Amino acid sequence: SHLCTWITERYLKRGERFIFEKWRELTTRLRAHVNDVEYAEIISKLTKVKGLYIDDFLKTQKGKTPSESDLKIAFDIIEGRYRRNKITILSSELGVDDIYDLDPAIGSRIFEMTEKTKYVLEIPEDDKYDMRKNR
Repeated sequence: SHLCTWITERYLKRGERFIFEKWRELTTRLRAHVNDVEYAEIISKLTKVKGLYIDDFLKTQKGKTPSESDLKIAFDIIEGRYRRNKITILSSELGVDDIYDLDPAIGSRIFEMTEKTKYVLEIPEDDKYDMRKNR
């Protein structure tokens, strides 16, 4: 998350328009409007902005997999950004392969978005730094 925030700040300092969203807050807001016009308006805003950073993408409660609703929201956002070739920064406990296993349509689009001159940084689980150790 810290690295993604730093990258986003660099884009903002260059004058790029960026939106920051926390996955759980975003999905809660979107689920509340899934059957009305506001859902489409939020998705449109997220897919058209130059840059989007989603923190904790597809995060769920410990031990649970993302719901069908989570996957639909993720697809709507990723598909729109994929078609528009927009800057997308995702932090997640899941790697691209994990996301592909959950939903090939989402995983393959993320992979294609990173294929040419873009980056994926995956930190293996055993290498993750636990900040609570320093408190």
